[in-house]
Amino acid sequence: MASIGTLKQVKENKFEGRLLFATFRQPIPVSMHRVNKVSDNAPDFRMIAKNGTEVGAAWIKQNKQTGKEYISVSISIPELNSVVYGTLGKMSEQNDDSLFSIIWNQPNSAIPSNYLDQSDYGAGDFGGSQSSYDQDHVDAYN
Repeated sequence: MASIGTLKQVKENKFEGRLLFATFRQPIPVSMHRVNKVSDNAPDFRMIAKNGTEVGAAWIKQNKQTGKEYISVSISIPELNSVVYGTLGKMSEQNDDSLFSIIWNQPNSAIPSNYLDQSDYGAGDFGGSQSSYDQDHVDAYN
């Protein structure tokens, strides 16, 4: 699991930190603050870069197995050419409960599904349904 950012909770509904991508020379300073939802699907948080550009959003979700809440993050920066998904989690090896990492949720597989006979393994072995990232790779090879 790769960390693509670090955030510190500075208020109950506000985080500040930076995004870290190998393709950029410098970290991107950001703040993430709670917003009023205008619909059920609207984000709970907006992520704003230091220059004022919105670069992401986040949703409070509930783990279906444990019932525990977590924050799912979506980052969209034009230079990345795609949306990057992550999960906000407590930063490892820290005693400070206000420090968080954005953990990159990598696509299930970069191998096109037509290269594998999924019937031999069962769909569950491939992470369930394909992400749009995977489908784009499948379409590129067909």
